[in-house]
Amino acid sequence: MNSEEEILTYCDKIIQLLKEELDVLKKDSVYSAVSPSEIKSGWITTKIGILKPLYQHRILFECFHIVILDSFLTLLKNILQFSNNNTFLLDFSLRTIYEFSFKYIDTHFSPFLNSELEHRIRLLRVLIDYLILGKDNQRWKQYTNDLYREEVNRLDEREKKMIEDCLRNFNFEKIKRINGYTNLLYNKFLENIKPLPFLDENKLKIVYSLLSHLIHGDPFIIKGVIEDNKNKKGRFFAVFLMSTINAINRVGRFINNPQISLKIEYFNSNFLKIWEISKRYYYKPQ
Repeated sequence: MNSEEEILTYCDKIIQLLKEELDVLKKDSVYSAVSPSEIKSGWITTKIGILKPLYQHRILFECFHIVILDSFLTLLKNILQFSNNNTFLLDFSLRTIYEFSFKYIDTHFSPFLNSELEHRIRLLRVLIDYLILGKDNQRWKQYTNDLYREEVNRLDEREKKMIEDCLRNFNFEKIKRINGYTNLLYNKFLENIKPLPFLDENKLKIVYSLLSHLIHGDPFIIKGVIEDNKNKKGRFFAVFLMSTINAINRVGRFINNPQISLKIEYFNSNFLKIWEISKRYYYKPQ
């Protein structure tokens, strides 16, 4: 097996493990258990055969962490197919990959930190989506009102005022303010999250800063990325490897499954080896 095959095999296997983790989460979750006919009828059948109302507006809120992992996995599987393409557009996917892992997964799969703050962030994040979807859709507008009414006690007075103001008179500037405020809460939560022992915190901050400048249209960064054809794969696999190793560990600790924990140890013990192979194989000095 040559160097590139070894790297790609490691990446494929880590995606397979993320899929196993997702399957464990979905097993007893409404997110995957509800059939189309149940959604249409508004009733769900429990494991012991009892019918109970299906509160559709709660599915995304209660299963938000599963939606995040499901979306992350879909992104990874699709983007890995294009890793051989010599296109600078691949670089524009890296900030999204990074943010899924080091922002959303770090926050919503953290069982040992402030769960009340996580639920506030989750509620605001879901309400933002519901408000946008409900702008011209009565059903989603009702979902927004129902979820807000049931969970309003999680929010402080400032947060209540922002949501109620948007419910009364929707506009995208208000959504932008709520979203900006929610991002501040994410940052507050993430201050207490320490990186895995083999991931350097300062290097993670530098990578995020560079990816942010790229996605926000910094002309010098974009020009450098377009002209640097030699290191496209190096950048891609650096972000891919960091983000996926972080994700399997955070999700694995959250679900606490012994069999999956053993598999995570394999990836952890081989990470630095694969990282060095990736650097030697893909990094080409200018």
